[in-house]
Amino acid sequence: MIIKIENNRFKAELSTKGGELQNLVDKKTGKDIIWQGDKSVWGNHEVHPNYWTL
Repeated sequence: MIIKIENNRFKAELSTKGGELQNLVDKKTGKDIIWQGDKSVWGNHEVHPNYWTL
């Protein structure tokens, strides 16, 4: 199951299976912070490194 939460800055989707953060969007810029993956390269989600400084 996916749980969706948001505040005035971010929208997030979390999986109840393992509590994995599936999606995170910066509402100010509209940019996805979580890389949605390319299964030919990497099958998992990743946080873009430049957002660790938010």
